[in-house]
Amino acid sequence: MYTSRMKFMNQYKVVFLDWDGTLCASRFWGQWATGEMAGAYQVIQNEFFAHHGDFIVRWMRGAESAETACSLLSGITGVSSEELLEGLAESCREMQFISIAIPSQIKQLRDKGVKVVLATDNMDTLSRWTLPALMLDGLVDEVLNSYALQALKRDISPLGESLFFAEYLKMHQILPGESLLIDDSGKNSIVESFGIDFEQVTKEKTATAILDSLLESDTIPL
Repeated sequence: MYTSRMKFMNQYKVVFLDWDGTLCASRFWGQWATGEMAGAYQVIQNEFFAHHGDFIVRWMRGAESAETACSLLSGITGVSSEELLEGLAESCREMQFISIAIPSQIKQLRDKGVKVVLATDNMDTLSRWTLPALMLDGLVDEVLNSYALQALKRDISPLGESLFFAEYLKMHQILPGESLLIDDSGKNSIVESFGIDFEQVTKEKTATAILDSLLESDTIPL
């Protein structure tokens, strides 16, 4: 078990868990990575995700949709928007946890009285296809998705509050310091300015390792 700067587990009332890159490594249209659609998949990865960052951020903030994304991609790939949408939905339904241990770890945390919340900068694809297919609504206490909140985890209000987390914390009467975000993106360490603890997932420090540390020790080193 690695050592970290996390507080004792019993000091946390809620653990926020990122999705993409933290709990899941599956890709949109991932089933196209090999086979006859491999060319289209490479164009999507190398052109769309690499060069259309503004569109993707708008999509994550709820200003675009899977349909508008597929319409844009149709012009880039030459694949019909209908086929792209069907392929996107299929890939979202087939997403997998990085480790089969994750659901059990989440259940154990909740059994110990800690709320577990999926906190993700994501699209409408999550609620439309991934959540029901993986039954994530029943696995976690709540889902915070930037698409519905129209704000990313790093977004700050004019008053300096988190546009993503503040309402949830107030609603549940949880202080920021009683919460932890586990996330693979270093950009999201900005939550520390709101008082939320942050643990970054890396290749050496996986989500399962961090969750094990929370579960296995009541005296995690500060």
